[in-house]
Amino acid sequence: MIEDHKNEVIVYYNGQRNADKSILAYVNSYFNHVRTVDVTNQKITGTRLEEIAMRVGVSVSELINHNCEAYEKFANTLDEHNDQDCIKIIQHNPELLRTPIVITKDKAIIAKGTTDIMNLLSENAW
Repeated sequence: MIEDHKNEVIVYYNGQRNADKSILAYVNSYFNHVRTVDVTNQKITGTRLEEIAMRVGVSVSELINHNCEAYEKFANTLDEHNDQDCIKIIQHNPELLRTPIVITKDKAIIAKGTTDIMNLLSENAW
């Protein structure tokens, strides 16, 4: 279970992507309690990946970035209907995780831009 403070925001991001770092900076400018997880440096458990998927409202396979260069290596062999297969692929290739993922007490999103963060702000009425 993702344990969070009622006003805490958790951001799973890829520290190698400038777009992710930009979203992270934006989140930090609006929220006081931000916990960050750089997926390229910190392992994510299978249970945590399942919970993230559940909170975002997608399947574990939908957490995989199909537009990532690394995805090409797995596209033909990956069984996207098998959550355990997807979890193992993400754990061994964290660059495949769609990021940034922003989690508040009530909502979780895969942010595509600052507009998503603004929508999250308005929904949570901090």
